[in-house]
Amino acid sequence: MSSALDTTGPIIKSTGNIAFASGKGIDFSAQTASSLSGVSVSSELLDHYEEGTFTPTFGASNGTSTAGYSTQSGKYTRIGNIVHVQIRITLSSLVTNVHSHAWISGLPIASAERTATSSIVCGGLQGTGFDRFAVAGRTEAGATRIELFQATNGGVTDFGTGDVSGTAYFIVQCTYRAA
Repeated sequence: MSSALDTTGPIIKSTGNIAFASGKGIDFSAQTASSLSGVSVSSELLDHYEEGTFTPTFGASNGTSTAGYSTQSGKYTRIGNIVHVQIRITLSSLVTNVHSHAWISGLPIASAERTATSSIVCGGLQGTGFDRFAVAGRTEAGATRIELFQATNGGVTDFGTGDVSGTAYFIVQCTYRAA
């Protein structure tokens, strides 16, 4: 082993952690690549990991909605270029003059592309009975928000702020690709 410090490889710090130089990571290229027909492997380097919290907000496309909160909780984990978020929002009040397309914003990392969210649970909606369909969402390329939609028999329609009461809650699990 050379006595010179190799700054291109991993360095074991005195705390016991392994640190990598920028752009470096764990290289899995020695493993056998996928043998599925039509599959192209673009990278076998795990070069990013982080986890943390953020403060999500409820808003709308017209920008005139004002929400009060009793709960605003966001947690995320990023592994490589995949981001997993968990969101819990409980409104204590909602003032909206114009009913417009609703969204949850404040994601910690911008999305690389438009994509569907994995699941959204909502309560406290204005409608009663079983006349409502599930709420769905999607991220937008370059944005840090989840746009909300209401599933219908024919697809989806905008989920408007007029469908939300001042004490509604949202529980969101979302996975998307980082920009």
